[in-house]
Amino acid sequence: MSLLTNRKGRLLNILKLLSMSCALLTLMSACRSQPKTKANSKTQAADLAAVNSPVPSAATSTKLQLTLDSPESLRVQQGDLIVKGQILVDRAAPRQQLLNRRQKVQDEVALIAATGEIPSTPANTAVLREQVAQAREQARLAEVALKDYLAKSPYTDFARQTLSLPEEEKQLARLQAAKANAKAQLDQAIAQLQTIESVQNTRQQVQSDVVSKKQQLLQELKTIETQLEALQDILSPHDAIVQGIEWKENGKNGYKAELALAVHSSANPIPLLPSTANDPLLSPPTNLPVVPPGLEPLPDTSVNPGN
Repeated sequence: MSLLTNRKGRLLNILKLLSMSCALLTLMSACRSQPKTKANSKTQAADLAAVNSPVPSAATSTKLQLTLDSPESLRVQQGDLIVKGQILVDRAAPRQQLLNRRQKVQDEVALIAATGEIPSTPANTAVLREQVAQAREQARLAEVALKDYLAKSPYTDFARQTLSLPEEEKQLARLQAAKANAKAQLDQAIAQLQTIESVQNTRQQVQSDVVSKKQQLLQELKTIETQLEALQDILSPHDAIVQGIEWKENGKNGYKAELALAVHSSANPIPLLPSTANDPLLSPPTNLPVVPPGLEPLPDTSVNPGN
C-alpha cells in the first residue's frame, strides 16, 4: 500500500512539472510573436493608405479633353479608378440615330434606282412637228385661195350684202369653211405637239431632279459613314484615377468636359487591394508552441481506489 502511494506521488509531481513547462513555453512564444504582429499591422495600414490616397505618389497628373453629346454619356465620376481601354464616353445613342438615318437613305437610293430602270416610251416629236408644218401649209393655202377669189370676184362687199348672189355666196362659204377647217387642224396639231413637248420637258426635269437627288443621297451616305467612324466610344488611354471633372461651355458640337487624371505608368501600376494572407486576424495561427520531445503528456495511469 505504501509503495502504491509513493508511485502516485511521483506521477503527480511529474504532471505538475509538465504543466509548468508548457505554460512557460506558451509565454515565451507569445512574447516572440508580438513584434511580428505589430509589423503585419503596420504593413496592412500602409497598403490601405496607398489604395485610399487620391493622388498616389507614383502617379503623373494629366488632363483629358472630351466632347460629349450629353452629360449623361460620361461613364466615370470623380474618384473612380479606371483602366486603359475602359469606356469614358458612351456614344451608343447618337450612333444608333445615324444608323437609322443611313438605312432610310439607303432605301431611298434603292427606290430611285428601281424607278430609273423602268423604260419610258419616247414620243416621236419629229413626226408631230411635220404634221404641224403640213397643217400650217394647208391653212396658208386656204387663206390664199379665199383671198384670190375675193380679189378676182366682180362683186364688192357692198354688192354681196345688198344683192342676191347664190353662187357667189356658195363659193365664198366653201372657201371660208376650208380655211376654218385648215385652221382647226393646225391648232390641233400645235396643241398635240405642245403637250408632248411639255411631257418630255417634265420628264427630263424629273429625271434631272432624280439624278440630283440621288447624288445628294449618295453624298449624305458618305457623310454618315464619316460621322459613324468618328462617333466611336471614347476609351481611357491610361490606367489612372479620376481626380476631378470640369465642365466647359457647350458649343455646336456638344458638351465639353476636362478630366484631371492621376496616371500610373507600367513601372508603377495602380496598387491592388491589400492581401489578407499576412493578416493575423484572418490567417490561421502558425506559431503554436511545440512540446519538446520527451515531455509529451503521459497517459492517464490514475489507480481506481476500488482496485
